[in-house]
Amino acid sequence: MDQSELEEVRIKKIGVLSLANTLALVSLFISLVIGIIFSILALVGVSLLSSLSATGVSQSSSTGQIILISLIFLPVSATILGFIQGLLIGWFYNLSSKISRGIKLYA
Repeated sequence: MDQSELEEVRIKKIGVLSLANTLALVSLFISLVIGIIFSILALVGVSLLSSLSATGVSQSSSTGQIILISLIFLPVSATILGFIQGLLIGWFYNLSSKISRGIKLYA
């Protein structure tokens, strides 16, 4: 497609809350995936350690704490930080787009 056939669109302002909600949701999904991976690795690590241990002492409390942190605290904190990040990025973009005249897109 030729450059002359494309329509130019400039994004001069974005919805700050819309961006904040979107980044919070993306952060939630990414942190859930990471939390599931950490939980699986913790379970595998503890089962390997307990099988190699001569005493056979169970370390389920530390596994439970890792799983709790990975599946609850990590997603909650990442969602809150993603929302705050979206607010700040949207606000700074709206301020800077007044100077830079926005982002140029071609449709």
